Amino acid sequence: MIQVEFRPILELSADELASWRSLEDRAIEGNAFMSADFVVPALKHLVAGRPARILVARERDRWLAAVPVELRPASVRVPFPHLRTVWCEHSYLGGPLVDRDGGGAGLEALLRWLHTRRRLWGALELLQRPADGPVDEALRAAMDAVGLRWVEYMSWVRATAVPESTQGILERWSRNQRKKLKRSRTRLGEHGPLTFRTIWNGSGYEPSVDTFLELESMGWKGEQQSAMRSAVNREAFFREMLDNFGARRNSYVSQLAIGDRVIATSVNLVSGREGYGFKLGWDMQFAENSPGTTHEFEYILATREQYAPRLDRIDATSDPGSFVDAIWPDRRAIASGAIASGRTAAAALLAMRKARALRKRMAA
Repeated sequence: MIQVEFRPILELSADELASWRSLEDRAIEGNAFMSADFVVPALKHLVAGRPARILVARERDRWLAAVPVELRPASVRVPFPHLRTVWCEHSYLGGPLVDRDGGGAGLEALLRWLHTRRRLWGALELLQRPADGPVDEALRAAMDAVGLRWVEYMSWVRATAVPESTQGILERWSRNQRKKLKRSRTRLGEHGPLTFRTIWNGSGYEPSVDTFLELESMGWKGEQQSAMRSAVNREAFFREMLDNFGARRNSYVSQLAIGDRVIATSVNLVSGREGYGFKLGWDMQFAENSPGTTHEFEYILATREQYAPRLDRIDATSDPGSFVDAIWPDRRAIASGAIASGRTAAAALLAMRKARALRKRMAA
């Protein structure tokens, strides 16, 4: 029999956190940003004080579906009290974790639980959820089964790389891109041999992590005080989060180096067979030769050889219009919106969406 529980995240026992991680490992689609390894440090260091719960469907000790949520008041997008996926400034993908075996029934149980509490929370808001693939299909099937409606207010496509699809990528880039890469390689190579490498991390206190923090703080993020090292709580989150992922060998750092000197580096997370490009930093002393862009070219060129055995896809986690769009070859659909708990809530969400669209047309 499937049971649904609604528990404070920071009160979960070690066994319950282990069940959460085990679900992530079995999930039909990984999600590093809904992982216990990410959510718990975020709640401790970045969004402390928010009322956060794990909504979980389980059968005995086996978790079948789960989503970490916050209890939210009425907002511009959702005009009544609601649940929303736990979110912070460094979150890039929301939605449930769904077991490959029995997860559909678990997800349906979660939505039935939500429907019976529609007077408490009018919706489950999902930010930047997958809008294609297994989780999207499971969500739509569960909503159909329960009779709930998805009301979308934003959608876009995001750059990704499927390792097998990067074979022959150099020939598929434009002539201008190939010339830019060649020019950058030549100019950077004047300072010494240029290499690209990957380091799988075991903790958040390794030299490769320190190097990233140093390079990230050199650029515009350091100037705007948005780098990980710019705030004590932000760095604490970052290192604890990487400790968590590293303990399961679920994080890696990629480095572009001239000799022994790292000039660009990215931190990446892994959930199941999904990879996520998390943060990128580069040495501003080489800025005129575009080390960050060169890193991305080299990253994609190395993807099939270095990441294919472990990963089926890597998500760039980039914003629309990012410079990586021209380099990363594949795409995934992303959407933000809400699952209305009942008909009244769905009508209100649809009315809000129409009103926003009307205001946009009038302002144009």
